Amino acid sequence: MDDLELRKHGLDFAYSRKESDSSRRIHLFPDGTFIGGPENTDKFSLAKQLSEFNEKDAQAYFRWDSFWDEAASILYPYFLTEPPTIADLMQTVRGTSRETVLEKLLTWSYIDLIEDHFQDDRIKAYVMDSNVECDPESPGSMLGAALFACTRFSRDSDRGIPKMSMGNISDAIEDSAKSNGVEIRTRALVEKVIVEGGSAKGVRMANGEEIRSFIVASNADPKRTFKTMFQTEELDEDTLKRMGSWKTTAGCVKFLAAM
Repeated sequence: MDDLELRKHGLDFAYSRKESDSSRRIHLFPDGTFIGGPENTDKFSLAKQLSEFNEKDAQAYFRWDSFWDEAASILYPYFLTEPPTIADLMQTVRGTSRETVLEKLLTWSYIDLIEDHFQDDRIKAYVMDSNVECDPESPGSMLGAALFACTRFSRDSDRGIPKMSMGNISDAIEDSAKSNGVEIRTRALVEKVIVEGGSAKGVRMANGEEIRSFIVASNADPKRTFKTMFQTEELDEDTLKRMGSWKTTAGCVKFLAAM
């Protein structure tokens, strides 16, 4: 946001998310009750509302919130580093309260954690939010939610629903890049990465043009990058094996509507 000066180049949000976004989220139930709404300005007011459904669950909500604080603190330091191994993560938390949190992230499902905290089905439904972008009954499914939980360490003003459309984000990035001398080509199909002496030296376009560079970066998914843009003999056996076994059959769709 700051490095690319995206606000200067037109990015703005219709509203900024706060650490607890329950004030702008409401979960309605068939009996006319609901959880969420504008009166919930923080976790304390939300817990008070939950107490109307189940007093024990209201108290458990603080443990729930604390769990995600610790989960996020495990992953957040690695956002701008090489991805850690499981051993790296375990070493980081060994001997601390976060050791149990990491163990649950890796071995429990999201449903397991909900069942461990709450009794009332309506409260369970409320905490089963859209941040779990995988099978909530699968072990390890909490890792996706932990990734979203890391937003609590960023500025409230830097996250939310962008004004105009989601395309406003890419428009601002494009404008920022061009202001710094970047050339952007669209509808330009990359056919192959040029490899010489074991190093990537550029790309060959579908029209035959070659573009040489000291650095070659791909924003295509890893499987597409390594399986379609390199020759088999240019990659080591381990990379080929990992790319071949990578499961990419999932999909995610988000629809935003003004009401």
